[in-house]
Amino acid sequence: MKKFLFYISISLFFLACSEDDGNGPAIINPTSERVVIVNEGNFGTANSSISIYTSKDNQINDAVFSASNANRPLGDLTQSMVKIDQRYFIAVNNSNKIEVVNAVDFKSVGSIDPINQPRYILPIDAQKAYVTESNFTGSGNIYIINTTNYTIEKTIPTGGWTEEMVFTNNKVFVSNVLANEVWVFDANADTLLSRISTNKQPQKMVLDINGMVWVACTGGFNDGNPALVQIDPIKLSVAKSLELNDNTKSISELKINSSKDELIYILDDVFKISIMDTVLSSMPLISKGANSFYALGVDPRNDDIYLSDALDFVQKGVVYRFDRTGNALLNFKAEIIPGEFFFD
Repeated sequence: MKKFLFYISISLFFLACSEDDGNGPAIINPTSERVVIVNEGNFGTANSSISIYTSKDNQINDAVFSASNANRPLGDLTQSMVKIDQRYFIAVNNSNKIEVVNAVDFKSVGSIDPINQPRYILPIDAQKAYVTESNFTGSGNIYIINTTNYTIEKTIPTGGWTEEMVFTNNKVFVSNVLANEVWVFDANADTLLSRISTNKQPQKMVLDINGMVWVACTGGFNDGNPALVQIDPIKLSVAKSLELNDNTKSISELKINSSKDELIYILDDVFKISIMDTVLSSMPLISKGANSFYALGVDPRNDDIYLSDALDFVQKGVVYRFDRTGNALLNFKAEIIPGEFFFD
């Protein structure tokens, strides 16, 4: 069965890492090149969390939100976060809220609540952001939020599940997963400009150095081929599609390097290609071995690659750090289901 959102695996040990015992200071100096790890936690519980790893000294601190907010749990199934004007906006999917915290100390400064099943948040300007929703009933929305007074200003019906987004040329490109389309909106009027057909289940998106939009299509559940699709943001059409002729596999994650000319993606193993390539790579950059890679991050400061393995989805997950060429550097434990990396 093709991987969709969850992996089950055993751990492969790379190189040992100096790991903090969790009893250190709850908040690490934000000038220390922090890697903020969003730990999803278990669906139906309130055990999602935030970990902070400092890459210079290899220190990890867990549960930083709870430590800064009188041991209050962050919520149920934390999905993603973005930084807007020295605040982190954290999408807590199954708690139907966006938690807003100070970026220095993670103290809560507000919330947008309720907002139905938020997935990803895309800042448009200092006061406005788009939010996608994981709704499988055919009644999903995109939410337009005010990031200064924490209100929902507008909802745009999408008919279902929407995922990652990018903003370019005053347009918002949104992956509409079940429609197998990328929807394009005017960022000022919030009106739909175009619907661009892709391979099945477009989800992850990045923007390259030439302003082209890339979307990773999983291929669905063994009924379509995975692909990386390049979209021209001016013509609003597919420029090229790099497809793998194997419907048993899935592209689960997509990131871009700091110079925005190389794509890094998970297709069981980890691969890297140039944005100029016309076929997917057949040579892994990082082989998964006995791991099941779950999340992927690329540090824009040095192009180090971070990968997580959620193990059995009950115990703490493992985070692996590699250099840009795929050499293993170290690994450490985060919390339950490390699902996203944010570099600050």
